[in-house]
Order: sequence, then structure tokens, then C-alpha cells
Amino acid sequence: MNSLFSSRSHRSRQRLTRTAAARRSTGRLRATLERLEERRLLTVSPSDYDSVSAEWFTMINEPLLPQAADTGGSATDWFGADSVTEDSPGAGGGAGWIVRLSPQTLETVTRVADAVGLFAAAPGLRVLGGLGLPGQLLLEASAAPDAVLSMLASQGIVSAYEPNLPISVSALTASSTPDDPRYGDLYGLHNTGQSGGTADADIDAPEAWQVSTGSRDVIVGVVDTGIDYTHPDLAANIWVNPGEIAGNGIDDDGNGFVDDVHGYDFVNNDGDPFDDNGHGTHCAGTIGGVGNNGTGVVGVNWDVSLMGLKFLSADGSGSTSDAIQAINYATMMRTQYGHNIRVTSNSWGGGGSSDAMRQAIEAGAAADILFVAAAGNDGADNDANPQYPASYLSEAVVSVAATDRNDALASFSNYGATSVDLAAPGAGIVSTVPGGGYASYSGTSMATPHVAGAAALALAVDPSLSVADLKTALLSTVDGVSGLTGKLLTGGRLNAGTLLASLSSEPAPPAAPATLSASDGTNLGGIQVAWSSSLFADSYTLYRGESADPTTATVLADGLPGTTYLDSAAAIDSVYHYWVTATNDLGASPLSASDSGFHAASRSPNDAFADRFVLEASPQRRPARMSMPRPSPASRSTTVSAAARVSGGPGPHRRPAPL
Repeated sequence: MNSLFSSRSHRSRQRLTRTAAARRSTGRLRATLERLEERRLLTVSPSDYDSVSAEWFTMINEPLLPQAADTGGSATDWFGADSVTEDSPGAGGGAGWIVRLSPQTLETVTRVADAVGLFAAAPGLRVLGGLGLPGQLLLEASAAPDAVLSMLASQGIVSAYEPNLPISVSALTASSTPDDPRYGDLYGLHNTGQSGGTADADIDAPEAWQVSTGSRDVIVGVVDTGIDYTHPDLAANIWVNPGEIAGNGIDDDGNGFVDDVHGYDFVNNDGDPFDDNGHGTHCAGTIGGVGNNGTGVVGVNWDVSLMGLKFLSADGSGSTSDAIQAINYATMMRTQYGHNIRVTSNSWGGGGSSDAMRQAIEAGAAADILFVAAAGNDGADNDANPQYPASYLSEAVVSVAATDRNDALASFSNYGATSVDLAAPGAGIVSTVPGGGYASYSGTSMATPHVAGAAALALAVDPSLSVADLKTALLSTVDGVSGLTGKLLTGGRLNAGTLLASLSSEPAPPAAPATLSASDGTNLGGIQVAWSSSLFADSYTLYRGESADPTTATVLADGLPGTTYLDSAAAIDSVYHYWVTATNDLGASPLSASDSGFHAASRSPNDAFADRFVLEASPQRRPARMSMPRPSPASRSTTVSAAARVSGGPGPHRRPAPL
């Protein structure tokens, strides 16, 4: 009956049905389950009962009732349960029901139109049309769920029934909202205004996840200080070399690197790229912290493969030659050994321009490997003073600046109207650190993995993208930000939701906004309503009612281009309930979940925001100098000393460092 249960057509002898044994139990209506017995038809064989028929696709009536809002439950929350109550998702009130006429009934009913009269005597039920299988009907229900259950259970003509759950591939439901407990701290992914931020000053990760949450077929090389591949929030997404046997001291795949199971350590020349600094693990968590695992944070990708390419040592310094080796290793593993590494994340800089490094980057470009690089933390103009590797001219290089939780260019971030491509959140970013911990770091280093992660998401949707097409897609789908105009090539901040929508081959109506909140006790002259943006939406319609019943709501504002609205018409000391729908040329979404607001004369403490600094790293694993950004050349407390960022002439003595 829906794509999530396509295998049910092969289980015709084990279908579940809601029987006439509906009864009250502990004050709640229950419907027991039983298996359907074998039935023999006079006019239709048992095999035809489960064969799609053109006669049963007809829609004969339009809905008269507003469709019920998605409760946010998964499609599996109801199906297969042993009870149905008023709290069951989609259990009535305009959501409709899917029913299956019994085989005996189909002896005389051969098309949808013939079934209309079967429910004429059932108050609150109305046939809308057929769904394709013989006797499979969509009914509109205006009655309460218990009444609907009683009616359907008493109908001998019906063999099975279930609520018409609001399922959509682009619906933001429990299946596309991670259960990771630190998700609320990740304003870069989903900014609701937490900690004094600006709502929607983020990369629209939830909207992107409506399209894809990533794929482990896509490999991202983290060129950095290594990765804690044992971290509980990273382990499942760590790349494993299938051609190598761990710990046997043999170069099993013949690539010249012994025991390179998760990547390679070019500092110590061994196959163990474990992070002894913290910086690389933090970047890795933003790219691909495992999603929906009930642990810590979530990355831009819930699923991805992270390759550790360690060339920076425990003190955060490294050599140009080691960096080149790391870059060339990634290219070799793609071109000669068939591993699908398509993106490298490079949150480091220093050492000036190097022809050898430029050549390594170009070799990767020829292999369709995108090189995402941090613009630098000097608060300087890269147009006037290039920062490498971000300033190499290449179709593969994407240079990334940092924004804060209010969409302002971070005070420490480098910029460049022609040399820095786009921005991403990089101030106060919470992510993984070695030893199973989490910490908040700042820098263009933290912005870069947001972009690298978005590139990996795009490749999960369209693996055929060339490096040039991928870069174009990233740059052409940014959110324009006034404060970035004239500062960056695009004048905008990364938007992963728009990026993935641009790669979707099938336009679709928008999904219902995932969240809606109404202020409680503000002194703004009304009730402030805010909701999350919806994929594919052109505008929004806001509804208001004096009760929690959506059927009593009326349109408060239509054609809204943004995701906030001040209800100045709200009466003081009154409670109102709000819903919102998203609209585009292809239609409107279902109603969002609702929230109530109370217009009080004075501000409530519930509306106050408390800024906080998150720091939970394991102290023995994380150098103290990594805790704060380097806002200017005069203050270098973020990651490395001034001596580690020498900008002298060419040669391996020049030491790049984390940004």
C-alpha cells in the first residue's frame, strides 16, 4: 500500500487485518490482529486478488476535509502494532483510511464506482478512489477514530484496513531527524535561534537529509592530524581498506603502504593515522559523525567513509612534502586501486605557494577529486595576500570562509572577493575529539568540513558529478548574505538543502515544515511564530486557531516568503494555536505540527537565550592551544605557534598547520 512495504505483495497469505473484535480495553480502543484465511473466488482467482488492475486506480471524489498534519511518527509506528488509539498517527480526522474489500465482496464489485454504495450507510466514511489492487480503496473519514474502527470492524465487506499515514520521501519525519543528543548544539546544521543565534543561519542540513543522509560508497579524505577511528561517533563511518589485512606487517594490496587499513600516517610513516592532536577528529565529526545512533553529535553525512590522511603531528605542524604525499595517496587510491575517494577536506594552511603541491592538487582534479580548503584565520584579504592551499587557482579547489551563528563573517576569517568562494559555519562548532569526547572549536578549519560534507552528500545523490560540476553546484546554491557581498566570490553561505534539491531529478511538492514554535509571553506587540524552512518551498501559509483542532483554523497570512511572522493581531492574555504549510507550483504540503502562543504584556523568562560554551574533550588528548580561534596575526592561540606558519621560500622545511 506504500513503497515502504513493497514486499507485502509477496505475502498474500500472511496479511494482517483489523478484525471485528474491536473492543474497549483500559479505556482505549484496541483492534486485535489475525491472519487472513485462504479464500476462493468465483469470478477472480486468488492470484488476481494481488495483481494490479487498471480498473482499480480510478479516483472518483476530491477530499472535502483538510488533511491531518503529520505527527512526526515513522510509517512503522502504526503498522503491525496491536492497537489503534486516538493518539495513533493518521488515525482519523481527515487523514483517511486505506481499506481492502473482501474477496467475497469482489464477486459482485468489479470497479471503484461499484464500491461507492457499499459505504453509503456508514456515517463519516466516503470513497475517494482506488489504489490499484482489486478492492483497495482510499476512504475519507470525518468521524472520530473509535467510530471509524467500529464501523470498519463491523463491515463484513472489508477484510483489512489501516490509517492513511502521511508518507513522503521528502517529509521530515522521525526517520530523517537524528536522535543524537547533541544535535541541538549544532547550529551550523540547524539553527533555530539557539544560544542567541539567528534562525535559519545554517546550511539547511535537515532539508538536505530529506533527499539523502549520505552513502558509505563515498570516501572523504581528511588531510589533517589524523582521526580517532575508535571514537564511538565515528567508528562506523571510518573507511576500511578491503585489500589490507590489519596488523600483519604486509603490504597486502601492493600499493606500497603497509597496513594502511584506515588511511596512512605520513608523519611517522606507518599505517596508523590515529589523531594525537584533536583537530582532525573534530573535522571528521563535522563531515561524518554517525547519524541517528543516539550518541553525541551528527555530521553533515549520517553515512560516509572517512579516510585518515595524517600529515600534521601532535603539535599541529607538518611539512609540505608530507602534505603532497597525502594528497597523492588519495589520488592513487582512486585511480589505481578503485576506491571512490571524491573529496578531500583540508583545514590547514601556511608554507606559501608550492608548484609540487599545485601539481598534486591538479592530479587529483584530473581524477575528479574535489579539494576543499580553509581560507585562513588572519582576518585578512586573500586577494591581496594569498593563503595556500586555498588560493591555488584550480577547478578543484574550493576556498572556504567562516560565519558565526548570526550569519556574519567571523572576525577571524579570511576573505577575498575573487579568491574565497563561499562561507560556512565556523565559530563555536561542536564536534568529536579523541578519546570519545566532544568540544567546541572555532576557525575556518571548522567551516571547511561543512563544505566537504555537503560535497559528499551531493555525490551520494549523483555519483556521476565531475569535479567541475560539483564545484559549480556548491557555489551556485549558496544562500546570499548581505554581509558577505563583496567579501566572497559568491557573496553567500553554504546551503546543503538547496544543493541537493538542485540535483533532484524529480520536482516535487514541498514537505511540511519540520518544526514550528510560537513565543510564550513576549513583549514584541504580538506572538512571534517561526518555523523551519521546507525543501522545494516557494512560500508559506500560516494558520491560526483558538483550539488545537486544525479543522477550526483559518488562514492568518498567505504567500509568506520567509519563515517568521509576528501575529500583531493576537489579543493580550489569549492563547492561539498555529500551523503552517509550504507551497510551490506543484502543490502544498500537509500542515506542520502545531504550537501554541500566549500574548502576554511582559517578557517571559522562557524567551531568554543563554549563551554557552561547550567543552567536553578528554583533557589528556587535546592540547590547550586548540580551544580558541586565532582572531588575528597578533594572537596565535588557536592551533599553532607563529614559527609553525613560516611563509618563506619553497622547500620541505616550510610547515603547514591547522586552521
